[in-house]
Amino acid sequence: MYMESKSQSNASNYCSIKSATTIRSRDCSQVGFASNENLKYNFGEISLHMKSDNITSQLVMNLTLPDVKWKRAYLRLSEYVDPSTCKLFTVGKSVKLSINELFYHCSWRTSNIKDPRSYVMEFKAESSLYYAHRKILFDIPDPQYFSVTTPLAKRHIFWYIDFTNVHKIVLKIQPLPETYNVHDYKVEVIRERTGGIGHILDVRLLPANGQHVLDFEHMTYNEEGYHYFVISVIGDGCEEDKCATTVTTKLFIGRKGTPLVIGIVGASFLIPFVLFSFYMWNCRHKTETGIPETVDKALVLFKPSFEKHNEVVSILAKAVKYITGVEAMLDPLSTTVTKQDNTEKWCSDNLIRATHIVYVIPPMSEGTSEYEFDYMTYSFLKEEMRKNNSSKKIVVVGFPYSNKHVPQVLSGCPKFEFMDDFAAFLGIFKFVLSSFDYQNNINFIELSGKVKQVVNEMDLCRKTPKILVTGEEETEIDVLL
Repeated sequence: MYMESKSQSNASNYCSIKSATTIRSRDCSQVGFASNENLKYNFGEISLHMKSDNITSQLVMNLTLPDVKWKRAYLRLSEYVDPSTCKLFTVGKSVKLSINELFYHCSWRTSNIKDPRSYVMEFKAESSLYYAHRKILFDIPDPQYFSVTTPLAKRHIFWYIDFTNVHKIVLKIQPLPETYNVHDYKVEVIRERTGGIGHILDVRLLPANGQHVLDFEHMTYNEEGYHYFVISVIGDGCEEDKCATTVTTKLFIGRKGTPLVIGIVGASFLIPFVLFSFYMWNCRHKTETGIPETVDKALVLFKPSFEKHNEVVSILAKAVKYITGVEAMLDPLSTTVTKQDNTEKWCSDNLIRATHIVYVIPPMSEGTSEYEFDYMTYSFLKEEMRKNNSSKKIVVVGFPYSNKHVPQVLSGCPKFEFMDDFAAFLGIFKFVLSSFDYQNNINFIELSGKVKQVVNEMDLCRKTPKILVTGEEETEIDVLL
């Protein structure tokens, strides 16, 4: 991945990421990224390197992920002062993006912009085994003072700060080229509290030693205030504090928690109140069968088939969860192996709890059997369909590769053909606004792409010639006989 900066005076001040696969800003800012600092798994190292093109006078930033332990991750790039101005990417070995799709174009510095803009780069990767994330803060240097022809006394330094864990922030410094003959880098850590008065917390000299990147770890101990670094060089022609310095963006560290005494006293009053509230809530939300109701829960019924179809159903359930906020559960039909101790009870409880039941029509290759449901599920659906004012919404969903058969017991249910009827399908959930731009939602894009992949593979299978063996051909000896 690379980013490019243009410094022409006639360029506009508008910045944007040019990519057909990015998500709009209002969706991007709503995507949740991990905030837990005690994660079991680490996302892996992230390396940023800024260089200047002598011909075009543009800056190019290379992003390297040397230690990848995940299959796919999300990258959000946003402005530090305005997090709502952001873009979202999907990155991974299986995600094929051209250079143009990872092109960030912006007039970083013009006559109207005196200070470089600060940006935050966030990563997250999740799977069934782990959840990991990274947060990086960086500035784009002024191209005018970032070329190899810039004198050492005026040369700016590229830096970035890893503040994934605010208890320990790590400053990364990109050393200057060896032609500058820099011996050491002086780094000062400053914290500003109320009143804007800065206090130096630490000062160190980092030897150059020809390294690709210099690390400076600083323990904040969650002390409230604005923390930042001041970087200066010591080398030939530049004595200590005699040349230009590079000041990083101020990073606010908030105080965590409250004093222990206040917490204990507060808990002594809150615990009885919370327990009583749970008791009253449990009494009010009991059904006739004694099973607590769950507000908004969708049960997806489907017949297990080939792997790609099962993946489509799984992505559909995930899309329902993240777009509508409704908890989605998968209930494969005709399965004999389950992780539940009591399969019948699990199925019965979830049929009762579900506010939405979504039946997925199986692929054409699975035939049109009338006996897809077990007796309990069939009886439950039949009883719900007889009710005039059923509290459950039961719908049927079909894909382009699905067969046209709908079970007789569900013949009166609304049917949605994906992906054309996806907007109408979202309408059955009360938390989705009619103005919601679902086509640019990352979950819709993933589901649509997987459906197209299955359709293409099935079309290819149908077009592949089949060889039929009708019997053994006559041999020369058979003819003679």
